[in-house]
Amino acid sequence: MNAIERNASVVRKQYSLFNERRHEEALGDWDDEAIVEVVPLGVSIQGRETYRGLLELWSSAIPDGHADVRRVHAGPDFVVAEFHGSGTWCGTAGFAGTAVGVDLCDVWTLEAGRIQGLRIYFDLSTVLQRLGLPAATAAHPSLGHQ
Repeated sequence: MNAIERNASVVRKQYSLFNERRHEEALGDWDDEAIVEVVPLGVSIQGRETYRGLLELWSSAIPDGHADVRRVHAGPDFVVAEFHGSGTWCGTAGFAGTAVGVDLCDVWTLEAGRIQGLRIYFDLSTVLQRLGLPAATAAHPSLGHQ
């Protein structure tokens, strides 16, 4: 298996393990100092253990969450994955029981088959609308205030 095939396989496995809630096994492919950025939220975290916390947070907020991978584009040190994430929101803020679904795009960086970084992209306005929030105001509270 060449580097491109290996990278694609590592990333596909991450989504499968997420869907099965096998987080410990998924973390085995992560570098200790990997960086994860949730771009629409402006959040950046570093380290495999911190990523474990993010997985646990998503799993508790959306316990039936599922990633349906649509496309995987791999290179010698990266993978771009397009997928649809869906599930039932059970988190805080009074939206329990609300079905949510959004298209996402993840950009993974890998070195020797180990995950070095992940940048997560999705349309925050879509998520907020699905939760019944005014997307523009919730995403940008400063709109309308000068």
